[in-house]
Amino acid sequence: MNKQYTHIFKDLSMLMELKQKWESGRYGVTELSRHYGVSHSTIRRNLNKLETLK
Repeated sequence: MNKQYTHIFKDLSMLMELKQKWESGRYGVTELSRHYGVSHSTIRRNLNKLETLK
């Protein structure tokens, strides 16, 4: 059985939601990873992806 990975931030609207929560200052990496059910490294990688889009 192969492990399947869900790419929650493949959708731009999900990336923008992550950006809004991060920039609000109310959420840290730990809270975001719990909210989305992904690892800390996934959150950091997608935050870096958002920085490069600016």
